[in-house]
Amino acid sequence: MKQVIIPPSYDEFSDVYIVSEIMDADLRDVLDSGEPVGIVQIKYLMWQLCNALAYLHDCDIMHRDIKPEVCTTSGKTNNHRIY
Repeated sequence: MKQVIIPPSYDEFSDVYIVSEIMDADLRDVLDSGEPVGIVQIKYLMWQLCNALAYLHDCDIMHRDIKPEVCTTSGKTNNHRIY
């Protein structure tokens, strides 16, 4: 996350915008790339996703649109990291 802007009034606060760095790819790009994804890589990606969701839930934040297109990654190499 790049910046947090405090709303002028919490009574009128209704929207949340998250600004982050532009990433090289998303999980859909990785899955559609045609490159083989090994079992170790799949386990690592799933571990990252589960950890991220657990952290959000611990903060009482629910995400209603989990899909590969919203999981940004560091690139299309064998060492993917989800952000």
